[in-house]
Amino acid sequence: MAHVCSAVPTEPKLAKGLFVQPHIFTGVTNASQIAREEIFGPVCCVIRWTDYEEVIADANDSEYGLAASVWTSNLQRAMDAVTRLEAGFVQVNQNLVVQPNLSYGGVKASGLGKEASLESMLEHFTHKKTIMINMA
Repeated sequence: MAHVCSAVPTEPKLAKGLFVQPHIFTGVTNASQIAREEIFGPVCCVIRWTDYEEVIADANDSEYGLAASVWTSNLQRAMDAVTRLEAGFVQVNQNLVVQPNLSYGGVKASGLGKEASLESMLEHFTHKKTIMINMA
């Protein structure tokens, strides 16, 4: 089920299609097409889980690995998740905090983005993971 999260803005400069309404999709499983594809836009899929090992396996069961977010107050669980998640950019207790001085690019089929950087040329055969944690 899709939940629209806002209304289309009334400002004239946004009336010509420069705005896409955010959507949250619920009732999604890891096998759902919307959960299996890399969607760029204001879209969030909510998948309920109860087993930690299963959710890590499900998160890694994808041909993509651009970014991941982990939400927890348990630092040990956070560190375990960030080391096991197959994503090029992992954040804890925050999302979409991208800074120009950080390497940002994915792994697997999400690898485009960091390959042309000097850092990537120097570390071409390594798998780097950026981790940000906010425990406040």
